[in-house]
Amino acid sequence: MAVFSCINLILSLLFFLAVSYKFIFLLFPLFQKPKSFEKARAKRYAIVIPARNEEGVIGHLLDSIREQDYPKECLDAYVIADNCTDSTAETAERHGAKVYRRTDKHLVGKGYALDSFFHWLKSEQSLHTYEGFFIIDADNLLSTDYVSCMNDAFCSGYDIVTSRRNSKNFGSGWVASANSLWFLWESTFLNSVRCQLGTCCAVSGTGFLFSAEIIEENGGWPYHLLTEDIEFTVCERMKGKQIGYCAKAEFFDEQPVSFAQSFRQRTRWAKGILQIFFRYGLAMIRRIPSSDWFSFLDLSLTVFGTTLLSVVMSAVSLASGIYQLAVLGHVETGMLFLSTIFTYLIFASAAAYVVSFEWKSIHASRKAKILSVFTFPIFMFSYLPIALYAFFTKVEWKPICHGECKSLSQVTGGR
Repeated sequence: MAVFSCINLILSLLFFLAVSYKFIFLLFPLFQKPKSFEKARAKRYAIVIPARNEEGVIGHLLDSIREQDYPKECLDAYVIADNCTDSTAETAERHGAKVYRRTDKHLVGKGYALDSFFHWLKSEQSLHTYEGFFIIDADNLLSTDYVSCMNDAFCSGYDIVTSRRNSKNFGSGWVASANSLWFLWESTFLNSVRCQLGTCCAVSGTGFLFSAEIIEENGGWPYHLLTEDIEFTVCERMKGKQIGYCAKAEFFDEQPVSFAQSFRQRTRWAKGILQIFFRYGLAMIRRIPSSDWFSFLDLSLTVFGTTLLSVVMSAVSLASGIYQLAVLGHVETGMLFLSTIFTYLIFASAAAYVVSFEWKSIHASRKAKILSVFTFPIFMFSYLPIALYAFFTKVEWKPICHGECKSLSQVTGGR
């Protein structure tokens, strides 16, 4: 048992070191405002929206795009109707989008849909029409100044810009609030702080803009792992691309409501992160001694450090439990209980801090905000078995069903 205890202690210390600086990041917004950008000339962009059976939400997104305070002639919206069996394409066309219909039952996933679209756009001789491309999910809603704020950040010299991710459905349940809370933490206390420090930010799924030159250099969209957004971040950063963050550009995202749906989604994320580690991990680690050492250290710890440690910690805990049952006939839970309570209190304190800081920007009832503080640690604990499960399981990309059919004004209350 002493061996298991020693291993658990070492792993816990490593895990603490891997995440401790992120808790220090929580203090930065108290003393420094997010990085701001000067007003810039309007560049021409395409907003690319991968969609599979999104007829219920796609119209509200396109309405929010049409209502942008940005020159209409400088902005086009494209919807990739990817293997749709509903009226997503027809709904998108009625709301003014250009629709690219794709049917491919073998190459499935967002990355393949994007690659197919960019090759089609090139065949239409329209690729050079745009100076940059937004990637937006079909369930998102954009604040009215979203594109103009992103344009200001993009024109300041970044190759890639990501944005502030808020939630459409924070109050829909403890799973939705936990997901929402994590993305607010990531936006305000990770990417915003990274931008202030002049280090590399990270793209997270949706709500980002990149230069057209990136598509030219890559010959399309070559990122097809289960977490194509993180693969994109890792590869482009290793090529020297600068990734910035725009705090004023806010969009709203729908989060899973059921734990089963969230479990499936996060299993895909965990598996994708493991894929990235085995494909790019050594190359990233080799970059840490470079002049941009913190950027690559932070990226390495964020992308796969905590996931790998979660896998090992879960495996050791499982092995320890099996050993105790086989040899001692019972499981000693004293130290496990104390460490669980301690970790719970840390995550709950962090959640309370984030909720209080973001109180006015969270569009939910007072009860939902307070309750999220107590349920967020449970959500974070579930990453341990998820990471272990993902390690041994074959995971495939599956679409997430979206049912929050709300307009921007309905989410924000008209604010």
